[in-house]
Amino acid sequence: MIVFRLRLTNLQWRHAWCIATCIWLLGSILITAYRFPTEEKLRAAWTAASYQTLIGDRETIEAADAQCRDLASASESLMCIDNVLWMKSAYRDKLDGLISYGEKRAQEERLPDQFFAVAEGLVLWAVPSFGLYLLGVGIPWAKKRAEKPAYQNAAQAGSAEVFRWPDRTRRKPRSDRLGSRPR
Repeated sequence: MIVFRLRLTNLQWRHAWCIATCIWLLGSILITAYRFPTEEKLRAAWTAASYQTLIGDRETIEAADAQCRDLASASESLMCIDNVLWMKSAYRDKLDGLISYGEKRAQEERLPDQFFAVAEGLVLWAVPSFGLYLLGVGIPWAKKRAEKPAYQNAAQAGSAEVFRWPDRTRRKPRSDRLGSRPR
């Protein structure tokens, strides 16, 4: 009866683990789908990185433009505006070059990034699922080990473990006593 209860409990634990694993699989699929790298996402990331890379140049251009507006004389103002326009043109060329480079890289990196995202999703599902399984298997094992005594005294030991002297009271069969051997 106890073995039946233990098996039933084990069966219930495995059913609960299967249900939890399936629910976590759905969650992992949703997380992976949300973070899955598409070409548009990669392009947007490269564009944002391009703007972030040139933020210092943008601030310099804006400071020079503000300084040009404060100039009173027309000749100095025209020279300053020419410099600002040249800086803006150079900035735009750099930005366009970085964005076109980012688009090429997004096309090249899309497939490897997608494989990596799928692998991440599998690890995201597998590690907690199998960790939970090992926990479920380990708890009854540890409980069983804790209930079993570390040693047994001689009274508790089975008869197979008790030392016995050889039995010399029995007689050997007659054929062996006479020493008859086939010739």
